[in-house]
Amino acid sequence: MHLLFAGYAEEKFVELNTIHHLFQTETLREGAYFDDPKSVSQIPAFIQHYGLDMSQYEISDPAGYKTFNDFFARKIKPEARPISDPEDDSVITSSADCRLVVFPTVTAATDLWVKGKKFTLATLMQDEDLAKEFEDGSVAIFRLAPQDYHRYHAPAACTMETAKEIAGSYFTVNPCAVKEDLNVFTENHRCVASFRRPDGKRFAMVFVGALLVGTIKNTNTSAPGDSVKKGDEMGYFQYGGSTVIGIFPKGDVTWDDDLLKNSQQPVETIVQMGAHVGKFNQ
Repeated sequence: MHLLFAGYAEEKFVELNTIHHLFQTETLREGAYFDDPKSVSQIPAFIQHYGLDMSQYEISDPAGYKTFNDFFARKIKPEARPISDPEDDSVITSSADCRLVVFPTVTAATDLWVKGKKFTLATLMQDEDLAKEFEDGSVAIFRLAPQDYHRYHAPAACTMETAKEIAGSYFTVNPCAVKEDLNVFTENHRCVASFRRPDGKRFAMVFVGALLVGTIKNTNTSAPGDSVKKGDEMGYFQYGGSTVIGIFPKGDVTWDDDLLKNSQQPVETIVQMGAHVGKFNQ
């Protein structure tokens, strides 16, 4: 993976239309296979390879899943992921089990982490007005590895206002690609949504598909007007790695010190869904 995405010559290689086509074709092919009941044969090896603790999940018996994708989008027991300060609307929690980086501004995120030349909020969101509203805002990038619990949740109580799906490619979201000069987040298949908090302020989330992730499925926030509490499920990804990007108005968020320190290195911090990651400034 690193050899494919690192360096000038390889950058030019992956930008070719043939590679875009290869990633998309392979993603759709694998997605179709993992929806086939025969794919359940892959579940035991996956559990063993990643050392998954199935006791955390609502269906703990691998035989209880109908397909591999059914298993991949498995639901976790609520008690396995307690939500930090559920009644405190000022506390922001992790949207997913993930490797997390946070930045006080988009400028800091592009200086330290996202190196794609085309990365701007406008190209990410494909919405000039929304991009202007969150210009140089605070950013959290929740990267889900294949072994992670693959449902994403609300970082704060909110109501969906807008949602738009954007077709695209299926580059990996591994740091070996994101930290190279590749336009991963602005070219991948994604869903862009905006939400309003109980205090009237807004934030946005971008759900990004990746290599071998053919489906982004919003569940409890599937249409404008849908409301969720902090920690409530928003949706899930099917097989592969994927990313959720949270974007907040400039100056509206203070991230936890340990997360900021690690992100400035820059290195990811492993966090679980529901964990405290920051606070809204009052």
